[in-house]
Parts: sequence; structure tokens; C-alpha cells
Amino acid sequence: MGEPKITRTKIEDAINEYIDDENTKVFTLDFIAWLRKNKMSPSWNAKNSWKVSLNKRKVFIVDVGKNVITIHRFWLNFTDEYQAFITNNNLQNTVCDYFTVCGRFEGRFCKGCPPSPDFTGISKSICGIEIKNICRGEIMKFVNPGYETLEGIKKLLDFIL
Repeated sequence: MGEPKITRTKIEDAINEYIDDENTKVFTLDFIAWLRKNKMSPSWNAKNSWKVSLNKRKVFIVDVGKNVITIHRFWLNFTDEYQAFITNNNLQNTVCDYFTVCGRFEGRFCKGCPPSPDFTGISKSICGIEIKNICRGEIMKFVNPGYETLEGIKKLLDFIL
């Protein structure tokens, strides 16, 4: 018989199927169209999960579930130049409000980090704000981002385009 074939659904189809809120659907589909226009087309990663890359370099992951859209695992390097861009474009809240706290700091098991069990995240100074216990594997995580947040993410991505 063999293995069942995995269907590689287009992200737009998943959004239309799983998201009931019309505003969330419209804003997210607009964001996906913007990504495609800017050569960051989401490609299938796993069931209900798509990776977004630019020039063969992963940038982030988008997961779609029942009424939940999660944009996470941003692979961005917060250089001094990028931090200046964030500050100059008033994007500090888009960045600093969505940091992911290390699960070990919150007393949860973390299978994604190789350090010892007593390790509780990294500390970074971003745009002059000291942030402690950030998850090493998932710097930022946006759950059901609204229009303003998606516009902020677009601006953050403008830097790498």
C-alpha cells in the first residue's frame, strides 16, 4: 500500500478554510500577497505550516490553525544598523512587545535548546531596551496579528529586502 500522500495545501487555501474572522482573513491574505510581491513566497514546511525565505535564507514560519495564525521563528540579526532602522521607523513596540520568553524561565520543558537545564534564555539590548530570558530558538512570536502589527512586520522586513 505505501505511505499516504501528504497534501501540500497553499497557504491562502488554509487561511480561507481555517480562519472565520473576515478581518483577520483579509489582513493576512494581504500580508501573504505582499510577501509574494517581494519575492518571499511562503513554501510548504509541514502540515498547516509554511516557511518564508528570501534568497534561500529562512526568515520566519507561518502556522495556520482553527482561528489561529502564528508568525514565528524570525531569523533576524539585530545589528546596530538594523536597530537604528527599527528606531527610525518607530518599530520598537512591534519588536519588543512580541519577544518569546524562554520556556525554561517559565518552568516549562524546552526541547529546542541545547544548553543545560538551568539555562533560562538569552538577554539582548534592542533599541536601548534590555530584554531578558528570550528564547534562543524563537525570538519573536505573533499570534493572530492585526492590521497594525502586520504593517509593522512588513516594515521590519523592508530592511532585508
